[in-house]
Amino acid sequence: MRQRTQNILSFKSLVNRNLGKSIDSNAIKRLNEEDIDGMFRNPHLVLSAKATITNIRNLKSLIVELEKAALPDVSATTPYDLLLTVPGIGKALGMTIALETGPVSRFRTPGDYVSYCRLVPTQRLSNDKVKGKGNSKNGNKYLCWAFVEAANKMRRYCPQAQAYFTRKTIKSNCKALATKALAHKIARACFYVMRDQVPFDVVKIFGPMALPKKGRVGEPERGLDIKPLEPIGKSDAAVLPR
Repeated sequence: MRQRTQNILSFKSLVNRNLGKSIDSNAIKRLNEEDIDGMFRNPHLVLSAKATITNIRNLKSLIVELEKAALPDVSATTPYDLLLTVPGIGKALGMTIALETGPVSRFRTPGDYVSYCRLVPTQRLSNDKVKGKGNSKNGNKYLCWAFVEAANKMRRYCPQAQAYFTRKTIKSNCKALATKALAHKIARACFYVMRDQVPFDVVKIFGPMALPKKGRVGEPERGLDIKPLEPIGKSDAAVLPR
């Protein structure tokens, strides 16, 4: 899947450099080799673009074939179905998390699991000053990638995750740190999902979502006993200052 994404980005860059316009990723996935003939004038660009499109389509068929072969074994031996209840985790991420985690009982606490996923800082602080840094490459890089991808997906489809991401972005002024914080939360939730064999509960991870207040900040809410202004008559208009 990563190789397929690299080919899609390569084709987008090819179009952007030579035609000066952008193309949507979904449109690239629908292209055939015949659609490339009238896209570029240079025959070498046409040949390169056709090779990229062929790679994209071949990798797609291989992904489908591998998923069909691996999915029965994954669902039978791991809590794969429970991981699919997490918003933002689909077939690919679910299989990656389930297989790369292995027996979740080997992690004593959720903090140990999140540390294995490379989702905690490695700095050593003393009196709010950095005194050292651990090995940031300890842990599983594939789980780190999977939970970051899940965080990017969850904040698009889950209102609670979107609100949490917005708060962290405002606090840190960095979207990358906010995404890593959300991935940290998802990893802790998945630890309990796999250990306790329970479906995902959005309230337990984010808490109850507060309902938005009516009206804007600083404005009175509707329904208050506010009397409307009475129209100014001729007698009142005469005494108004000019």
